[in-house]
Amino acid sequence: ITGMIDKFVDFIVGPGFYIECEDERAKTIIEQFMSDVNLDTLLRAWIKEALIKGNGFLEIGGMEKEAPKGLKVLNANWMYVKRDDMGNIINYNQYVGGFDKFAKNRVISFDPYQIAHLPFNKVGDMAYGCGVVYPALNDINNLLQNEKDLHMLMNRKANVPYDISMGKVVGGKYIKPSQAS
Repeated sequence: ITGMIDKFVDFIVGPGFYIECEDERAKTIIEQFMSDVNLDTLLRAWIKEALIKGNGFLEIGGMEKEAPKGLKVLNANWMYVKRDDMGNIINYNQYVGGFDKFAKNRVISFDPYQIAHLPFNKVGDMAYGCGVVYPALNDINNLLQNEKDLHMLMNRKANVPYDISMGKVVGGKYIKPSQAS
């Protein structure tokens, strides 16, 4: 699975990307920003997170009407999308810490402009994507269970050898087995 995900990321990001813009100054600013935040590396991590878990969350630093100050890939395991009844995103929440007991002070709230959400393999109006691993999870579990069962059978059968011998020597005389035996 890791090899497949890495190959997908290479296909998506590997050829590189470029900026097309009529204003050369804007193009220079965007390219400088991409260089400053190391966007090619961040993009690989963000896409990899989305392919594996179904969602990639990228935190965008700075104020709403200003240029972004920096980017950071967040772990999708702890990110939650809060939507209204119409499906519009209200905010994103990140839960920090273990789940031994829920504590509201462990929730970090983000406005929609602070998060770039990349849901991969979305179905219908779901807030989250499925990724590429989840649809194959049943097949993966079956393959792993088959290997486990095979190892158990081999362990039981290989450790109990049969010793079958026909005929024997008694008192220096060889007793030959009959045709029926």
